[in-house]
Amino acid sequence: MKTSAAIVTFCLLLLLAGGTAALLYHSQESGDNSAGRGMAHVTDVAPVPADTVSKGEGADTEEPRAAADNMSQPAPVEATVSQTKSPPARVEPESEPAGLFSISGMVLDESGRGVYGIEVAAYPKSLFAPEQDAAEARTGGGVTALTDIDGFYEVRGVADGEYRLRTEPDDRYEAAELIVRAGVDTADLVLRARRPALEIGGTVRGDGEALSGVEVVAVGQPSGAVYTEEDGSYEIEVQISAAKPSYTLRFARDGYREERSVLMAEDLAAPGQIRVDADLEPRQALVEVTGSVRDREGEPVSGETVQLYSEAARQRYTAVSGRQGEIRFPEVETSDDYMVSVRPAELHRDFVVRNVEIGVAGAELDVVLEPRSYGRLAGQMVDPDGQPVPEFNLWLRNPGAVNQPARLVTGDQQGYFEVDRVEAGSLVFETRGSPLVSITGLRLSPGESKQVTLVLDWGTHQVAGLVMDDMGRPVSASELFVTSVRRDGSLRAQAVRRAVTDETGYFLVERVGSGYHTVRVDAPGFRAAVVDHQVGTDSPEVIIRLERVYSHGM
Repeated sequence: MKTSAAIVTFCLLLLLAGGTAALLYHSQESGDNSAGRGMAHVTDVAPVPADTVSKGEGADTEEPRAAADNMSQPAPVEATVSQTKSPPARVEPESEPAGLFSISGMVLDESGRGVYGIEVAAYPKSLFAPEQDAAEARTGGGVTALTDIDGFYEVRGVADGEYRLRTEPDDRYEAAELIVRAGVDTADLVLRARRPALEIGGTVRGDGEALSGVEVVAVGQPSGAVYTEEDGSYEIEVQISAAKPSYTLRFARDGYREERSVLMAEDLAAPGQIRVDADLEPRQALVEVTGSVRDREGEPVSGETVQLYSEAARQRYTAVSGRQGEIRFPEVETSDDYMVSVRPAELHRDFVVRNVEIGVAGAELDVVLEPRSYGRLAGQMVDPDGQPVPEFNLWLRNPGAVNQPARLVTGDQQGYFEVDRVEAGSLVFETRGSPLVSITGLRLSPGESKQVTLVLDWGTHQVAGLVMDDMGRPVSASELFVTSVRRDGSLRAQAVRRAVTDETGYFLVERVGSGYHTVRVDAPGFRAAVVDHQVGTDSPEVIIRLERVYSHGM
């Protein structure tokens, strides 16, 4: 028995030793494989946006970042290699969940270099309520991202739609804004150096007398409102921006018509305080306006909102039609330029009549609403060479139907599309991201079924070049707009692409169709320049020289 137990113990020891050796061998083999996978992973990651690599003389290879893709998903960012600059590796983000997109780009200073640590916020843009956009920007609620060491940012997880990108001002830079569509990867923002504030002062009078208590507001400025003194004088502070072409002062007081003064940037270049005086006109007599809202058969239409607006009187009035279609405005200021408008929700077409005179005797408004009528639209999207453009997104809207939402139209693999129940009238196809495409001149009659061919400025070409001053030095952080206009019968197609020069003055616009284009450059301190450019297979680089504007004072 003891011998048998010793034999069993010996066999167990042998089995344990062999298992340990096998485990050690397996562990070593797994460690080698893991190391191999880790090395491959390091090689595969670190795609860096091409904008982070300057197009300097020492760069042997460079692959610029792809232009914004209008497809349903954003284009991937390609890797960049440079022998003169080695940006830190950036891990490629995972793909967005279905139905969500990202917005990415660069934040640059006026020298064209990326700015680190800037927060970029994206707010959904309301198509018909700009004041709502401004309120959301003030109260927060947007999706944000911080720029990395190269100035690159990416706002992730946003739904399809149009967004307002914004950076907040600080001690060094002014605020920057840009409107883009979800999925764009060239949403570049330029931060302008903050300029000193400017004092504006003057006197407000009415009926030849100095007016006190007049509210003075610099529109869009953080300074808020100030009020005139007993002698009608006021002083207000205005933040000057190199990118802002004009500034507006608004003067308002009860019993007087609102007055606005627009100041151009060149008007503010003189040294010292700028003087702006205002003379307010008393409001005219207030009268009663009545009327009715009916359909084409004469039946009353209740619950519709009727608006009166006068640009001259700067007054807006609203009334809602009653059970018998009746409307009443008890106190309306007299003027001869009123616009009467109704925006019905479903059954009737929009109603607009301009230059309606409301005199001292009042007025009687007769609003007749027409029923909505529809047609059908089908066609194909092609490039300038007649080749199909697959899966391109266009928005279709009727400018005369303000309350009707735009409809998204997407071509199939051959560019074909069809849209049923399109409200008859003048129609517009357009994009809300890069490139900004607008196709006008299309009209659909009630009950009509129309076939159209839409020629899009889309292709495999690119527009690249340099922007320099009159001394041959690069002009960085300048905005460029590459535009094409094509006509096909009654249709007019326009496409605009935006780009920003880097620190070497270089710019690149991709996915451009063949044919005639114009390139416009706007840069602070220089006169705007426009050059013609024929896009094709062998198109040369565009060299643009800007003339500097010398000003005294600011």
